[in-house]
Amino acid sequence: MHALRHLHDRGIQAVLLIVGTSFIKPTFNLKQTQFVEEIKTGYDNPFVRFIPTTLCSKEVLLLSDLHLSSSVSEAFPLNVIEAMQLGIPVIATDVGGTGEQFTKKETSWMLVKDKHNMIAFVEAVYFAATLRPEHRQYLGRVNINTADSVHEDFSRV
Repeated sequence: MHALRHLHDRGIQAVLLIVGTSFIKPTFNLKQTQFVEEIKTGYDNPFVRFIPTTLCSKEVLLLSDLHLSSSVSEAFPLNVIEAMQLGIPVIATDVGGTGEQFTKKETSWMLVKDKHNMIAFVEAVYFAATLRPEHRQYLGRVNINTADSVHEDFSRV
């Protein structure tokens, strides 16, 4: 939400799609929990949309120009690799195995090394959002190649 506000302040008319049904975590404070409940019950902001998980991730991802993953704790986030497989540029924090998904020089700037540095995350999102569409498409193609490499390097059980 902070990133969205900063983007709007800079003239980027982005829409945030929040996907899922189980957003409330035991570690949330009261303010965070109330915010999530507001979103789920019809948050009054034209730039924020809640999408329940009745849609498959591919359908939701294909609605996106950029995929953002600002996790502070993950093992190997599948949402990142799923977006990459579909050719969607991804901005993500470097947690768990995320760094192993950003192996190409062209997209290394899209991995925010400090997971607690929201300013760096917002700057990466802003930079990606202001790229020409053909450059974002190029980054998407790089992501497809990266996703293919990740599948070769890691096996599924």
